[in-house]
Amino acid sequence: MQDGRIRKPAAVKQVRKAEMGFAEALRLRDAGEAGEAARAMARATAHWTRATWIEFLEDDVIGVEQPPAYRPTQEDSD
Repeated sequence: MQDGRIRKPAAVKQVRKAEMGFAEALRLRDAGEAGEAARAMARATAHWTRATWIEFLEDDVIGVEQPPAYRPTQEDSD
């Protein structure tokens, strides 16, 4: 990303999805839709988790891909 901390393309893709999800959660919250905002936030945090796993854990710490059952995203069900 801009500051160079997130470099792997797959991680950048997930950060962008998280960013869009966080923005959607704020929009929904501001519209008074707390339940939908909470669901949007949960989806966004799953993308953030995936991004940090890919960038920092997958190769350097854990050595394996993130298990699909751990913080799944919509992509996992497609």
